[in-house]
Amino acid sequence: MQVRKRLAHAGVVLGVVGAGLVATTSPSFAAVETIVAKPSHGPSGGTYDTVLTSTGTWSGTNYVQWSQAACNAKYQAQVPIASTAGAVTAGIVSAAAAGTGSTADLTVTVPSTLALPTDVTAPAGFYVCVYDGAVAGTSDLVANTAAASFKVDPLLTPNPTKGASGGGYSVELNSPNPAFTAFSPSTYTVQFQAITATTTVCAATPAGATAPSASGGALTGGAVAVPAANVQVPTSRQIKVQVPATLAQPTSPMLFTANFNVCVYAGGNILAETMSTAPFNLNGNVALSAQNGSTVGGNALTLTAAGPIFTSGSTFAQLQDATAGGGHPNCDASYQGSGGPINLTAAQTRFISTSKIALTLPAPIAAGTYNVCVYSQNTGNNLVAQGFGTYTAGTVPAVVSVSPATGPAQGGTTITVTGANFDTTGAMTATVGGTPMTILTVATGTFTAQTPPHAAASNLPIAVSVNGQTFETKSLFTYTNGITVTPNTATNTKAAGTDIDIQGVGFQDLTFAAPGTYDANSTKAHVYLVRGAYNPVGSGTTKTNGQTAECGDVLVVSDTNLICTVYLMGNGPLPGTVARSMTGCAGTSGQSVLTIGAACTFSSTDVGLTISGTGIAAATTITAVNASTGVPTLSKALTANITGAGVINVYSLTAGKTLTDAAGANNSKTLTTTTAMFASTDVGKAVYGANIPAGTVISAFTDTKTVTLSNALSSAQTAAASLAQPIFVYGSGPIANGTYTVTVVSSGAVNAATVSTSNPNAANYMQSIISSGSTFTVADYN
Repeated sequence: MQVRKRLAHAGVVLGVVGAGLVATTSPSFAAVETIVAKPSHGPSGGTYDTVLTSTGTWSGTNYVQWSQAACNAKYQAQVPIASTAGAVTAGIVSAAAAGTGSTADLTVTVPSTLALPTDVTAPAGFYVCVYDGAVAGTSDLVANTAAASFKVDPLLTPNPTKGASGGGYSVELNSPNPAFTAFSPSTYTVQFQAITATTTVCAATPAGATAPSASGGALTGGAVAVPAANVQVPTSRQIKVQVPATLAQPTSPMLFTANFNVCVYAGGNILAETMSTAPFNLNGNVALSAQNGSTVGGNALTLTAAGPIFTSGSTFAQLQDATAGGGHPNCDASYQGSGGPINLTAAQTRFISTSKIALTLPAPIAAGTYNVCVYSQNTGNNLVAQGFGTYTAGTVPAVVSVSPATGPAQGGTTITVTGANFDTTGAMTATVGGTPMTILTVATGTFTAQTPPHAAASNLPIAVSVNGQTFETKSLFTYTNGITVTPNTATNTKAAGTDIDIQGVGFQDLTFAAPGTYDANSTKAHVYLVRGAYNPVGSGTTKTNGQTAECGDVLVVSDTNLICTVYLMGNGPLPGTVARSMTGCAGTSGQSVLTIGAACTFSSTDVGLTISGTGIAAATTITAVNASTGVPTLSKALTANITGAGVINVYSLTAGKTLTDAAGANNSKTLTTTTAMFASTDVGKAVYGANIPAGTVISAFTDTKTVTLSNALSSAQTAAASLAQPIFVYGSGPIANGTYTVTVVSSGAVNAATVSTSNPNAANYMQSIISSGSTFTVADYN
């Protein structure tokens, strides 16, 4: 029921025995027992045992809790483990009831709920508390550790989980906790420590290096250190190690499987460790040069050991059936004289050195999975070595041709592969360019598959694997840089934009302009509508065959999908009008420059913008901004002196025409000018400015001074108002009906694909090709 406690104070009480009174002693105060946990640490997630040692003896049933804070005098309800800033700040975890009778040691299984939150960066300490019952707030504390001395470490998971004796390969140690400092391998000591009958967790501090040892068919010890040069720390949650040659199976007696904890130390103390129920397994004591081959046989297979175990003239090799019904999960201790093993002759067994032999497999060899076994004699109990893993012999598939031999980079092409020995049971896999395909149908001489997304590339191999046998072709399939657009048709009479969904590949590597930003010839990526094949070769701003329109506001959904918006009426994208208004500018009548001040500033991005205000002539634009002084040059001379108090407006439109003498009546759709400003090609263009409702376009052309708007004016418009707040006509007009190609390019600059000293990035230029999927039709129907 509880620990038998030492007496801190004693008093005398009277008891009745028969007819008399007898004096007896009983505790008036009993101290809580101090205990020690061994081991005093373990990996996050529990499921291993620890032993609680007392100075008294345990009896009855005991109830154990792990507490982040000092043990409470009464049994507590469980509290989830919590953390702040990477450290544990709270938590009470209960174990199953434990009882061992009248002994000084109490064995208890650490519960799986004793697990660290994933942000915790280092081992966390817990008190171990023992109670005489499990009633929260009632059962008494009878024993505890003197401090939070039980350490819970970040858990490590090895990948792969097993390897061959003698090392020479890489193992990743992954943790859900960011316990490591990236790129600092010298900070850590890594060891492989044997799991034995008495040692199930890592040592609290680095163990002295000892070779693995065994007795009675099981490990009895061993601690193998990973050299510092073999340790890498690529991330805070991973350590990579190159397994040293000293991690080798004992040979006397010989073991074919043995488990090791992987232990990571920092500052001489345990930092992270594997779970003993999920250790690193050393399986087999010689490494095979290959683990599969053809039933044709005749191929070479080498066996390499970590130490000198072979003897010239005394090496007899067999392949023993390792399938479920074969009866040989491991090599037999004695050379098989019957039972169907495949025996290799002396001519097929070549002694290379005391640690390496080479085998020539018989031709043919029956399909199946085999253990590779080596004996010192061909009779008796003389097993010398067993291969790590098994060797599988199978029929090798063959690929002859593929149709079609090309497809778009976004994948989805159904191809037919012709060859031989294809598996119809569902065990076959196939790749193109190293990326798995989805197999649709299979016959022995042909199969169909769907290609996955893949970056544009030519002459990629197709590989087919059946039961470990792989056949790889060369130069059979080409991914074109094609795209597919949806919808693939729209009308040019819709004022709003048309959203286009584009499927392709490699979109996440492209940098598009920010939403609302349009510069069709910028070096950023673009989506264009092009008549025929886009050709950026040219000079100035002219391309041999440039874009007709741009599909803007690009939203990259994934590497294989983006969405953009094109305005086929030619009225957009529609920017705002006034970019900013400011005072503090000054100028002299007759000059075409302004004097700037603290509140009056200009930059190179203002070039081409319209500017208005008292003293500024109608339809004036900014033609240049001095890079060092910031002084703007205007397209027209000032008509009057400008003082710092005057308001100057800079407008954000850079294309179209500016109307400073436009007039119209309230609620009228007619707009007139005193000078000839319009043309028939203005139909469909956007109109912005005072009294013009948003989204208004020119719907009809009357003459060069009169047009009809799609929306009525919200108030009467006068020529004077146009001078103060110009009206803008913006856009290129409707995109002509016809067939276009949607083209994605990595740069919209002229000569973007031409390599030169001034354009070294041209080698990385990307442009989608013309295909049936990239065709887009502008027509008078939706």
